[in-house]
Amino acid sequence: MARIYISYNKWKKFFFINLCVSIFTYFMLISLQLLNQLDGIWHYGYGGAGNWERGLGRWVWPYLDEFRFGLLTEPFCNVLALCIFILGNIILFEIIDFEPNQFRTYVVSCMILITTSVCTWLSFRYTSDTFATAYFMAVLTVYFCRCDLNIGIIEKYSRTKSEFIKDILSVILASLSLMISLGCYQAFFDSTCLILLVSFMLMLYKNEEASTLIKYFIKAIISIFVGAILYFIGMKITFMNHGIEQLSSYNEGDSLGLGNTILKIPETIGKTIYYFNQYFFNTMFRWNRLQEHLAFQLLFFGLIIVALIVAIVRIAKKNVVYAVLFTICALLLPIATNIVLFMATESFLSIQMTNGLAMFVAVAFVLVFEILVERNKDKTETDLLSKDNSLAKEKVLRQIVSVIVVIVSIITIYGNYVSTQIDQEACREGRTGTITIANEILDSLKNLGYADRGGRVCFVGTPCGNERFMYSEIYPMANELMQFGNWGNAASTHGQTWMGIYREYLGYFVEPCTNDEYEAIVARDDVAAMPMYPRAGSITEIDGIIVVKVSNNY
Repeated sequence: MARIYISYNKWKKFFFINLCVSIFTYFMLISLQLLNQLDGIWHYGYGGAGNWERGLGRWVWPYLDEFRFGLLTEPFCNVLALCIFILGNIILFEIIDFEPNQFRTYVVSCMILITTSVCTWLSFRYTSDTFATAYFMAVLTVYFCRCDLNIGIIEKYSRTKSEFIKDILSVILASLSLMISLGCYQAFFDSTCLILLVSFMLMLYKNEEASTLIKYFIKAIISIFVGAILYFIGMKITFMNHGIEQLSSYNEGDSLGLGNTILKIPETIGKTIYYFNQYFFNTMFRWNRLQEHLAFQLLFFGLIIVALIVAIVRIAKKNVVYAVLFTICALLLPIATNIVLFMATESFLSIQMTNGLAMFVAVAFVLVFEILVERNKDKTETDLLSKDNSLAKEKVLRQIVSVIVVIVSIITIYGNYVSTQIDQEACREGRTGTITIANEILDSLKNLGYADRGGRVCFVGTPCGNERFMYSEIYPMANELMQFGNWGNAASTHGQTWMGIYREYLGYFVEPCTNDEYEAIVARDDVAAMPMYPRAGSITEIDGIIVVKVSNNY
């Protein structure tokens, strides 16, 4: 009990400062109850995961919903999620030996918390705590692999026997943690692998004993293997209990399997590198407002590359084998950011799956700080505020490098922060425009007598393509998922989004047409010739279905 109390005292200030920073960052999303335009708007204030989520292999998810009693409200869901994310960060810092009073600890934590990935997860309010739990358990997996378990009852045995029991127990706990993480959201396996890899690199850099490295490696491999088996066993039991025949084909989830993983290793390696390039050097995902600027790219990656080279040179002076292993690990980092693609080889990467890529920024700076910014014995930052004026040239150089690291880290966090604000503002603008159009359409349906008569409705086109839809220059800068009103026209999602808008924002039930009916209607030439709402002729009836031509974006 004392150990828990001491740990609480150690991290409580850090926890509350991070919580305040997080709430400040996502205040617009939380206070205005912003939701993304797909799954976010499909689920309202009360409900729970069911067979659809279980069929995706996320069988732990329904249990978390039961813990919340199905409540899906603000600020409860997203503040709870942020708390869990911060607790995950604290576990991460225990693994890598970062102290709560260090500047670097706050920097890395902000790099994890202030991202468009977290913003996206929070916009799925009905499952934001599931994402957070997946992250927490992913980090906890590494914690049990890396850290020793101090359990008094085990200490009574001989040293060899107690160490063996601790190792077995840590593998069991790590495996269970990974099982839960995968059962919440499989994509957070990226975070597990990245942290395992970076932790191993830090061990090599600190020249830890070979026996310690080997034990850590073996524990990690066994934990991943056993955790994956437990996950699949849990999934199979869930499927049998709930009458689910197989994994859902959503995002090619049914491609999950060892056979596909082995057969498509070369192809999947190419995909992981492709998405790494798209994330950091293109605009498929908008993670940082500065990401398109060459100067920022050179500073950001230049610093990381310099740190890795310095580390390799330092390690090579002590142990060439360690230097080779460190180099291999460094080359594996881009692959680890999307390692979940090895599990489901046919999947494409959506922004809610980018935790590994977002996490790369943070763990890369863990290495940068550890290699380029020295710590005193009391584990405070190198003397940026030192009163010692007799600094040698080497120390002056280190101080300059430290300042550069601090500046680049702050610039990176600021760019991240601006991007989160852009996504939230675009969502707010889009929601306002969409609600306005939806309300006007409802009035028109009432005036034309369609609302009184009832019937299914087919909305053709998205609001963002309507001439009445107003937005600022920020809107196209946001990630597509947060561009509310620009949700695409897939038959399987189009009707659900319109129904969610009328239910959530206008308190009105609208029955969308079926997927087959939608596809048949949008393929018609007479529908293509219809004018755009609110012009005369933009609302008509075809085969008993009310058709509203919202825009030509379809």
